[in-house]
Amino acid sequence: MKKLLCLFLFLTFTCFSQHELEMCENNNTVTYSTTIDMNGTIQWYLNGNPIGQGSDINITYDNVGDYQLVAVGANELGCEGIPVVLNIIVTQCDPLIYWIPNSFTPDGNEFNQVWGPTITNGISIEGFKFEVYTRWGELIWESFDPEIKWDGTYNNKLVPDGTYLWKMNFKSLKNSEKSLVSGYVTIIK
Repeated sequence: MKKLLCLFLFLTFTCFSQHELEMCENNNTVTYSTTIDMNGTIQWYLNGNPIGQGSDINITYDNVGDYQLVAVGANELGCEGIPVVLNIIVTQCDPLIYWIPNSFTPDGNEFNQVWGPTITNGISIEGFKFEVYTRWGELIWESFDPEIKWDGTYNNKLVPDGTYLWKMNFKSLKNSEKSLVSGYVTIIK
């Protein structure tokens, strides 16, 4: 009877869920917890292999891929309860994360008065250079600090509405590789 009861508990339901995880730099350890309410033990499995016991577990991902994490509770008699299954998709984030708006409005109000890159990951400030050119190729602004933003002026005068070319030179923090990216910004007043 005990085996039949245990088999019934195990086959009744399985709770599935999915989690997507993006690995960036050294940020690849995740703590998982379960709310399995059962007197006894909780066993954790990753891709079918036992990896630990307890109500929570830390997993460090070294590789991208698809993983299946399962938590199974067992009572004092050894009867296993409903397994909780989490399908995990691990991807690698872009090591370079920056954003450069395509327009701004230096019109004297309190909003959107300056413009420049927002850098959040992977770019060294050593060797950084940001330039703005007119459509005829004339350099009208440059900065060697990503925190300094352009106010839309050249020779202390506001430039006319229009589209301007920008170029950004930088090095990657990961491997010191040099990169050049470019685009356009539109000034609207």
